[in-house]
Amino acid sequence: MTNRLVTMYLVAATCMLPLTAFAWGPQGHAVIGAIADNNFGPAARAQLASIVGLPLEEAATWADCVKDVKVTNGHAYYQPDPAYYQACKVFETPSGITAMEDYAS
Repeated sequence: MTNRLVTMYLVAATCMLPLTAFAWGPQGHAVIGAIADNNFGPAARAQLASIVGLPLEEAATWADCVKDVKVTNGHAYYQPDPAYYQACKVFETPSGITAMEDYAS
């Protein structure tokens, strides 16, 4: 085989390997939300602000934070995981915690 053919096979094989994109978890969700925020025009941003009330960079981590709601004997309570604390701070208000607990229960 020629060097060119070997190189082509190596490039093709490398492209087929799965790579970790870190798109899961609070950090990945925040990055995807930030990308979406940057792609919206002024009208879409205004409508999003009226519906969600937060930039998507912050709102995208909500589902990760809901995972910290534990349900015991039919009672839901929020127990923050230190690993995700920074991402969940925006939701750690009385109404935010109630919303997460209601959703999880």
